[in-house]
Amino acid sequence: MSSFEELRELLDSEAGDIARNLDEKDGYYDGKVDVDIFNKFLSENGFKKYVPTDGKDWVPYIDVVKMIYNLKREQETSPDHKIKVDFDPVEELRKARLQYENRNRY
Repeated sequence: MSSFEELRELLDSEAGDIARNLDEKDGYYDGKVDVDIFNKFLSENGFKKYVPTDGKDWVPYIDVVKMIYNLKREQETSPDHKIKVDFDPVEELRKARLQYENRNRY
């Protein structure tokens, strides 16, 4: 994200709505999406299971929004809109953070 406007658009997107619903499913709207709830969503939509490397049993809300947004964008480019992605969320987050840091360095 390079601007607050882009961030707001992302949070107001369908991906933001889905992430908010996932965040609330554990009984708390606290900015932490339970890994089991997130993995259930991923498996229901045909995506690879998310395995946190930091040992936490939750994923930050904004990271879930970004992952869902990217998954939805991939699905929209597929002719059958139901693609199976060999998706490594940790690697995608690492790339996104690096890109964000590089944009904000100047």
